[in-house]
Amino acid sequence: MTTTTERSAILPTDPFEIALNQVLGHPDGAHTDPVVKMAVDFYGNACSYIVQTVKWAEGNTVFITQVNANGSARYTLPPKVVEAILRQLDSVTTMVRRRHGKRLAEQRAADGFKPVFTPAMRAKALKTRKANALQAGGTTPPEGSSISGEATALHEAHRAREPAPRTPLRHPADPLGPRTREGEARGRGHALAHPLADRSVAGGED
Repeated sequence: MTTTTERSAILPTDPFEIALNQVLGHPDGAHTDPVVKMAVDFYGNACSYIVQTVKWAEGNTVFITQVNANGSARYTLPPKVVEAILRQLDSVTTMVRRRHGKRLAEQRAADGFKPVFTPAMRAKALKTRKANALQAGGTTPPEGSSISGEATALHEAHRAREPAPRTPLRHPADPLGPRTREGEARGRGHALAHPLADRSVAGGED
């Protein structure tokens, strides 16, 4: 039996196709269908992108095929590159939100709008949360912790839903109350109905 190291002509030789074949079909993985998106620049030059994402053991790999008038090109984005892109997307989104919030706060301050929660009110609320946590037997919430405030609010809401203890109404001339008198009457009834009580009463009549 002879062995050969030559690669079959049927098998793919392009790095893009080899990488795609290696990550597709894993039992613990998944992949999306290829999606075509066209981008047109300011001058009218059109470029089509075919994008497909494959999830496998090491992460997510994105396969991109670019087609334009000059030809086509194929790119592979490994998992580390995809993770960096996702982190940068989250980072720029947070930056824009903070910038927009700061601009809105400055505009409202210029319009004469006073904030609802002043620094003094925030300090008072934090002090109240700490006191409630200590009273409930928990730990002191950290400075600026929103989780402790939510937990305190849930605890107070739970306490508010608990039914209040019901006390029987008593007449000023009846110190025992209706429940106590009813219990004593029931006890006397049981005592008279007991066989030993009947015998004692019968022996007394004799």
